Amino acid sequence: QRSDKMTQSGTDLVWSDYTPHYVKLRKLCTLELFSLKSIENFRSLRETEATTMVESILKDLKKSDSSDDQAQKPVVVRKYLAAVVLNTISRLMIGKQFGDEEGKEFKSIVEKEFLLSGEGSLFDNVWWLRWVSAWIISDKAYLAHMDRRTKWFRGAIKPILEEEDVAVEDHQGFVRKLLVLKEKKELTEETVHGIIWN
Repeated sequence: QRSDKMTQSGTDLVWSDYTPHYVKLRKLCTLELFSLKSIENFRSLRETEATTMVESILKDLKKSDSSDDQAQKPVVVRKYLAAVVLNTISRLMIGKQFGDEEGKEFKSIVEKEFLLSGEGSLFDNVWWLRWVSAWIISDKAYLAHMDRRTKWFRGAIKPILEEEDVAVEDHQGFVRKLLVLKEKKELTEETVHGIIWN
């Protein structure tokens, strides 16, 4: 039960069975989202984020040099890399950087997703005991997380949906490309949601 909910009942790319639906999604990802042209169009984005990271590291190093510390403090690269990854993901997904609150919420949702994905039970994996899982184990935390994730995603794409012309430019993000395909009736909202979270 929980695994069906987490995997969008097999409508996303990662958890789909090898069916015509899977073939269509794989073709879409190969030819539309991750084509050589599409990846090359995002090159400047990646370079900008890497440059910003290096500049912020240098700025922090100069700041620590000017202060009168007894010893030089080591640079914790993790926080800089986390910012680069978050900004790159947001710009790839929706074509702009997340605000502070959006970024914190996204990070929190992803962390919770990893925690919940590891909380399966024996009942979920033994087909003839699945009914026990739904009967005994409370999925309130998991369902609350899924609602939170869906609400966040809809809030993130709302500005894109409200635009009159959803025409795709190559550097405008994956969500925009997927929404154009959704309008052509090639994808459902659930599938778009699943692909983005994959």
